[in-house]
Amino acid sequence: YVWAHLESQKKEIEADQRALEIAAAAGFDPQAAVSALRKLNRGHLDDHGFLEGLVSTHPSPATRGHALESQAREIRRRR
Repeated sequence: YVWAHLESQKKEIEADQRALEIAAAAGFDPQAAVSALRKLNRGHLDDHGFLEGLVSTHPSPATRGHALESQAREIRRRR
């Protein structure tokens, strides 16, 4: 059960990264995804607590935000 949730979180991060690549290839600023995530989470990127993180099917906003920021830097570096 926990393993399936952790695998689901991993796939969500991969989906975010693929979406960012597609958006950047279409000419959108990759950093805009991080800004959008912050707006959706009321201006901040909180982390799940330990137990909530184990049973959640999605990564915490903080985990998603950090992954997107890293991916956005990589995309900008390649340009």
